[in-house]
Amino acid sequence: MALNDLTRLLQGGGHLALAEQRLREALSGWERLRGQDDHQTLSIASNLGKVLIDLGRREEAEGLMRDTVARRVRTLGAAHPDTLSSRNTLAGTLRGSPDRLAEAEGMYRAMLADADADGDVALTVRHNLAAVLIHLGRLADALTMYRELIDARSRLKGDRHPDTLTARHNHAVVLNRLGQVTEAETLIAELLLDYRRAHGPRHTATLGVQVDLAAMKANQGRSAEAIPLLRDAIEGYRSTYGPNHPRVRELTGILAQLGGDRSGPGPECSDHRVRP
Repeated sequence: MALNDLTRLLQGGGHLALAEQRLREALSGWERLRGQDDHQTLSIASNLGKVLIDLGRREEAEGLMRDTVARRVRTLGAAHPDTLSSRNTLAGTLRGSPDRLAEAEGMYRAMLADADADGDVALTVRHNLAAVLIHLGRLADALTMYRELIDARSRLKGDRHPDTLTARHNHAVVLNRLGQVTEAETLIAELLLDYRRAHGPRHTATLGVQVDLAAMKANQGRSAEAIPLLRDAIEGYRSTYGPNHPRVRELTGILAQLGGDRSGPGPECSDHRVRP
């Protein structure tokens, strides 16, 4: 559907308000033309829910997605891939509220019971469940889930598929948070090489891994090793986003803290990144 492609482009470019407007127009039109239970109507509603989540309007998204899930369960069944996708989006509306993380976990586990274990939906759900476990402080459980994800993603899509690389990244980050810093650093260094091969040295995903490696080294008191990595990452972000982008300013401040640039102080480095 051309609208879905347009919406992804608008979301990817940060034009969320425009994406919402286009989806609302389409949703109204399809409801009038085909009704609220039509497959295309519900697909548009699900995409609108994702945009509302990105806009931070989770309560609004939750109401829309509960209705969408109920309609898809009634027309397609709870285990249909489209229903599972909408259920996943509904669970995502809860993840921004600390007091609703347990409810989100329950939703994700119920989805896994209904989904094909090796299907894309199930793997996405497992990824999101691992992120919830991290927020709940259950790092060992999250680590186990990421290891399972790496095995599944590698088997089905290869070691350098973007989804496999993301699972490997999150696995290393959780290892680091658990205090297994030597193993985590080794994995991140290997991952950085694979990101460079897969995406090139200036891709934002590559730069994110490079910053994490610099942070791990800096946190172990090895600033001399961290500084060149951080300087290079700053140049990469600057060439992509310009000198005044918040990420450039943030990392320049961190570099100053490490003694690599005396232009001014900055915030502390964060070493944890999990895909929503």
